[in-house]
Amino acid sequence: MNLNITPIENTIEHWRAEFFTNDEFQSTQKDFKNPIIYDLRESIYHELFKILYPEITSKHPLFKQKSKDFIQQKLEEKSDIWVYYPWKNTACRIPSEEDFVKVRTSRNQYKITPQEQKILSSKKVGIIGLSVGQTIAITMAMERSATEFRLADFDELELSNINRLRSGITNIGLKKVIIAAREIAEIDPFIKVKIYPEGITRENLDDFLLTDGKIDLLVDECDGLDIKIIARHRARELGIPVLMDTSDRGMLDVERFDLEPLRPILHGLAEGLNPDTITELTNEEKIPYILDMVSAEQMSARLKASMLEVQQTINTWPQLASSVFLGGAMGADTARRIFLNQYTQSGRYYLDFEELIPDKSAGEAKPTIPQPPDEPDWNLYFHHFVKQLPRKNEYIRLSTEEIESLIRAAAVAPSGGNVQPWKWLLFEDTFYLFLNPKRAFSFLDVDHLGSYLALGAALENFETAAKALHLKTHLQFVSNHEFPNLIASIQIVGRTENHDFTSVAKVHYLYERHTNRLKGSIEKIDADFLEEAENQLAPGQKIKLLTHRSDIEEFAKLVGLADRIRLTHPWAHHDFMSETRWNDAHARETCDGIDIETLNPTVSDRAAFRVLRDWNALSLTADWGLGKGLEKMSRETVVKSGALMMVQSPGCQRDQMLQLGKTVEKIWILAAQYEIGFQPVSPITFLMYRNRLYPNTYHRPWQNALLTEAEDKFKKLFQLDIDYTFGFVFRLFKSTDVVKKSYRLPIHQIFTHYTA
Repeated sequence: MNLNITPIENTIEHWRAEFFTNDEFQSTQKDFKNPIIYDLRESIYHELFKILYPEITSKHPLFKQKSKDFIQQKLEEKSDIWVYYPWKNTACRIPSEEDFVKVRTSRNQYKITPQEQKILSSKKVGIIGLSVGQTIAITMAMERSATEFRLADFDELELSNINRLRSGITNIGLKKVIIAAREIAEIDPFIKVKIYPEGITRENLDDFLLTDGKIDLLVDECDGLDIKIIARHRARELGIPVLMDTSDRGMLDVERFDLEPLRPILHGLAEGLNPDTITELTNEEKIPYILDMVSAEQMSARLKASMLEVQQTINTWPQLASSVFLGGAMGADTARRIFLNQYTQSGRYYLDFEELIPDKSAGEAKPTIPQPPDEPDWNLYFHHFVKQLPRKNEYIRLSTEEIESLIRAAAVAPSGGNVQPWKWLLFEDTFYLFLNPKRAFSFLDVDHLGSYLALGAALENFETAAKALHLKTHLQFVSNHEFPNLIASIQIVGRTENHDFTSVAKVHYLYERHTNRLKGSIEKIDADFLEEAENQLAPGQKIKLLTHRSDIEEFAKLVGLADRIRLTHPWAHHDFMSETRWNDAHARETCDGIDIETLNPTVSDRAAFRVLRDWNALSLTADWGLGKGLEKMSRETVVKSGALMMVQSPGCQRDQMLQLGKTVEKIWILAAQYEIGFQPVSPITFLMYRNRLYPNTYHRPWQNALLTEAEDKFKKLFQLDIDYTFGFVFRLFKSTDVVKKSYRLPIHQIFTHYTA
């Protein structure tokens, strides 16, 4: 079907309006391909009459005649011109620039006075990046708050850009600078526009800022960190103010280098970035600077949640037209006030619609977290406990040094999240171990299974240290209804002259023992170590081993899933953040928790942690059933292992878990002797156990479904019998790395010597 359509070239050359006098146009018109003609003179002159004679309203008896005479007079002056838009093959006949501008700006008065409009008519603006940048440019052009625009962007329009960038699908594939320049020309052909379709580089930056006169304002809306920094340094040198909008929470940044020539770049948030070497940084090395510059902690929850999905379910961060247009309005308004000397500050500002127009019925996404029990008044508790104990006339008395050696050894035992859920009491010749209920309270610590493991490890350390001190001990697991926090007692029943060199060596490695969270070697684990590990088992316990690469990789996925579940569950997320120590000073202050440095985080990992701290963002991830990116860090670490070992308990009763803790600690100390890296990777087993017994404590059905599926995979991987109840899993790998150890609570906080 022939529609007889004359094609119009849509190329980069066609972005400027062309001007002709009437004679020039008449002589040239034959060269155009059937142009569309608009004669707009009468309409504009009609408006001009009303502007010049506001007292003669449309109801005035002479309005029609006077306006008609005025229009005729203007037509006879023949001061009009033709404007041709090649990309539209359209020609418009309009009044002179003076009359055109007078009508164009008439509705600005007196929001902008004539004197102010005159000042604005001399202003030049440079804009780098044309998403928000396009909106700022168009808004400023509409208000005519500048009359020269320099536009820079190397990017072309794609369909996905049209969710926020003013354009139609016919412009797909066209440079964004061309689209913006054309729209400005169609709004006001007399505004001067210069384009930089290659974007801004070191080589053309001065041309952009200075050629044909220094610009009066730089608007930075580009994505590249290097150009952001390089352009700001040069703008500061030249005394050019800078504006930036991030299109999230209505954030607007203003840097008045024209008034503050020594002002730190980006309010000091770019400290350490050298414009001469910034291009040498890798993308990963740029991440923390970018997060600082946009104040990551101040980002909206939805943007943070979206960042976690980049390269998972989306390929870049989202932007919305409403935010971009808000940024355009804020940027244009602030630019105008800068030009008119009505705003003289620098700063960072937020115009957050969700705060200004809140849904008061929704409130903040505050997690529902069960509160831990109060910690007992241990002095009173121990007083009542000791009262019911029988007194002895004769018993073995220990020196202060011996007591400290025993408790110090017990105190370095491992515990989930390094919470250290123990409290020790010495009365006469017996040490009593209690569970501290306030510290033994977390989402992972289901039925105190994790705490019992830790207490079992502490008991094992105590007994090992006692043997090294030539002390004979008698350990009993204790159940006491009156004192339910009592776990075990260890009586010092005698001394021996025999030197237990094995225990002395074990004490050394007991202190050397640590959690190695680094990526390790995939070399096979020594057979001698594996055989000795088997020898540490208590009756009823079993060892299951994964050594095939495919099996390790499959289990690594389950470990990653555990992180995803933990971080998208309110209680577990709260625990994770409560246990994390963000720097060494924080770790030293609390003497518990996990120092982030022990994770050996990459730059990307550190950036992710800044986002992960916000439950409002993670709550959205949970609601959407997303968060695959949360699995990455642990998964990539676990695959770098020589083997995965599970010690299986015959049951989950308290005494069985205490015994499991003792066994795991024996194997852990053994690993230290063999210079084998050791890291528990068992959160998944606790999560599966909780899902099995208390499925309603998970608030999202997708979490239950994934954990049920994970348990099936887990059982197949480890070839578990139908009678499986619980196992503790850890990764093993050859390592001589020097790893930072977690701090421990001081002895006076975990131990009481009752002498009354």
